[in-house]
Amino acid sequence: MARQAYSRRPAALFMTPAITGLLARHTGLEVDAEQARDGLGCLHRLNLITEDPCSGTRTVRVHALVQRATRDALPATRFAALASAAADALLGIWPDPERDAALGQVLRANTDTLAAGATSAARHPLWALGPAAVFLPEAAAVLDTLISGYLG
Repeated sequence: MARQAYSRRPAALFMTPAITGLLARHTGLEVDAEQARDGLGCLHRLNLITEDPCSGTRTVRVHALVQRATRDALPATRFAALASAAADALLGIWPDPERDAALGQVLRANTDTLAAGATSAARHPLWALGPAAVFLPEAAAVLDTLISGYLG
């Protein structure tokens, strides 16, 4: 099975306090949701991301080569903070209850990607970053599907 060249991220992920806070700490400047949205626009104009405002989940697509170059350039000392912020951002936008199947699918795919990256041999395990609460919505959705299938 061929791997997709692009991965999708909900645009709302980049406007969460977890991500804007990470950007503020990294740049030393105040960063709000509007500035994060403007940053996505700049990345889109440079063809580093593709925004899809027509999708139901308003996704941002990032090519695998851009992701790989970014990961390879990321110092290991900053990975834990980035992974933790990503997990917090996912939790911040995960609806409760989850009613949008397309958004749920995108969020679960992002959770899987985060878990795979955080547990790679060169990185710290995601579990060492603190509570793995980002996996709770995914687990609840899977459990709900299983129960519905069993009772339905």
